[in-house]
Amino acid sequence: MSELKNTHPLDRCKQMLTGAYHAVIRAVTHQDGPTAEPVSTDVDATHPSFPLTQATATLLDIDLYRASRHPFLNFINGCLKRGEDKPKVTEKVLTNFTNFLSGSPDPETAHAFFGYFASKQGLFLYRCRLKNIRYFSKTLIKLTDNHQAVQNILTALSNEQLLETPRDRDHLLIQLLTDETIKNASDASEIHAQVASTIQGQD
Repeated sequence: MSELKNTHPLDRCKQMLTGAYHAVIRAVTHQDGPTAEPVSTDVDATHPSFPLTQATATLLDIDLYRASRHPFLNFINGCLKRGEDKPKVTEKVLTNFTNFLSGSPDPETAHAFFGYFASKQGLFLYRCRLKNIRYFSKTLIKLTDNHQAVQNILTALSNEQLLETPRDRDHLLIQLLTDETIKNASDASEIHAQVASTIQGQD
């Protein structure tokens, strides 16, 4: 403190602000400011979702750490927590998604897939029962070679009305996944018209 007393008031103020800044850095990051060690970006290779993290990293051409933080992996980890008492169901979900992504979907399909989970519309699927999320992942496997059908289903699930409807989400999901009109549609307007019709049909 004696050194501060012997300095100009503006210099004392600068020294105090600098000290406060580094104190905040240490408190928030638990590190020592500019000389701190970098935050660990290790990814747990023993975690059940690791194969999906690898597949996501490969398809999006990003590193494993960024892939592990992708909304799709957040979705998967949420499913794992929800299904802690249903290990067989969660195992099927993981296996189906892994097989689908390991099948090297074409760039457009991969973009639609990851884009869906990165949007708020992904909440619709997450709010469905875990057994029906498994059915969704199983449907993707069945349509692996039909890229357009997969993209059409993802377009249907991206319909904003799905989050707003108070109707049975699980029943809606199954209807949309089994709707041949949606799978064979040639454009998005046709798909959304069919989704609207399906929702109205539940009234």
